[in-house]
Amino acid sequence: MPGPLFHAAALACDILFVAVWMLTAKTPQLKRARDYSVQVTGVTPQMLAEAIDEGSKKKERLASLGKTIEDEFVKITVSKIVDVIQEILDDIEKDPKDLKLAKKFLSYYLDTTITITAQYISLSQQKVRSAEMRESLDKTGRMLEKMHHAFRQQLTHLLEDDVMDLNTELELLDKTIKAEGYDNEK
Repeated sequence: MPGPLFHAAALACDILFVAVWMLTAKTPQLKRARDYSVQVTGVTPQMLAEAIDEGSKKKERLASLGKTIEDEFVKITVSKIVDVIQEILDDIEKDPKDLKLAKKFLSYYLDTTITITAQYISLSQQKVRSAEMRESLDKTGRMLEKMHHAFRQQLTHLLEDDVMDLNTELELLDKTIKAEGYDNEK
């Protein structure tokens, strides 16, 4: 039978576990920097965590704006942009070196898309509309469609980089197999 010392040690472990859990559970970030084990030159785990957290906040801001849009085409376009942004963030989380390639999209392009969308909403809620205002709203809708395509192309570029990495690994493996005499194709 376990003695009182064993019970005291078990209780101490339980208390320590609960304390650690409570301290770490309070962090509101999407992922904490220590959750990433990044091995990419120029990208630290903290940089990755901050970029993903900031990108997620911006994506949520754009999604929130998109829900207030009355024009169905523009609303769907903004929703498509939000979906692609999430795919880009997922890719960066899986492959941290893509952060370098996507940084401009997560800052300039995403910020600009949010600004344009907010201005579109403000203008579209005006009761009085001139021909110039209607033209500007139409132009903004077309620009948001271009932005969707730009984000989609960025995602494709990030994924193509992954394909190149895989092909390089396959070529290296093939050369190693041949060099060590394990090639059965003879």
